[in-house]
Amino acid sequence: MKIKSLKIVVLNGSPKGPRSVTQQYVKYIQTIFPEHDYKYIPIAQKIPAIEKNSERFNEIIEAIQDADGIIWAFPVYYLLVNSNYKRFIELIFERGVEKAFLGKYPPHDAFGGWCVKRIREGIEGNISQLPKARAL
Repeated sequence: MKIKSLKIVVLNGSPKGPRSVTQQYVKYIQTIFPEHDYKYIPIAQKIPAIEKNSERFNEIIEAIQDADGIIWAFPVYYLLVNSNYKRFIELIFERGVEKAFLGKYPPHDAFGGWCVKRIREGIEGNISQLPKARAL
């Protein structure tokens, strides 16, 4: 059975850009699923330009509308996304373009389930190696 090639937009939320661990994870996923087309958009690095230049913002929204799926890639700092990425999310609602995201494959449908399974296996494997707690 042939897998349908998807157009995937990667919204990179790392302020470190192409060398970030976040982008390296997505590139790793790309090596596992090379049949898809990936477009990387450096949201966190370029947020000042995205916020001030409505043409640039609209180009991003058009890419999202044209995509089959979206990967929201971002590092987690103290259980939060960084402020630049958060600002992009705010702009989506301020400018009323949230409908651009409707009907897109969420990452877990495409390949996130595989990632979650591997992470869970790693966590469970590490937990099983911990010494048992003793009663006080």
